[in-house]
Amino acid sequence: MAYNILVASYTDEIYSLSFNATAASLTAVTSVVVGHQPSWITTYPGDPSLVFVALEQSQGKIILVRFDNDGKGKVVGEVPSGGADPCSLLTTKDELFVANVCIIYLSRCIWQMCVSNAVFIRNSRHLSNIFEVAVSVRCSA
Repeated sequence: MAYNILVASYTDEIYSLSFNATAASLTAVTSVVVGHQPSWITTYPGDPSLVFVALEQSQGKIILVRFDNDGKGKVVGEVPSGGADPCSLLTTKDELFVANVCIIYLSRCIWQMCVSNAVFIRNSRHLSNIFEVAVSVRCSA
């Protein structure tokens, strides 16, 4: 049996891999360009072919990618994350929670990382249509 694995890293792509447990093999299938520094990915519980991607950059973005059964992805939506460097995502059927980060440099080699704000993106119909969402700041540091 083969399993699809999605891999995000600090590049500009999400990679789709196929893991065959019986053959003990891992094969690169394809990749999709999503933008600068995709760091966190999470599937949408209402449709596992949809994946939210956090682009960890100063003008944070959330990208929505649809993957087919062969592991090929296509970007189908994009919204601002509501802050800088979104580093974590949590999704429910109706909401996407985004943790944006701030880094405070205390000295040349000492720094502190904190969540600068938490944002939720809501769509009462379905979150899968990312262009119709409203973004609100829930809290800020």
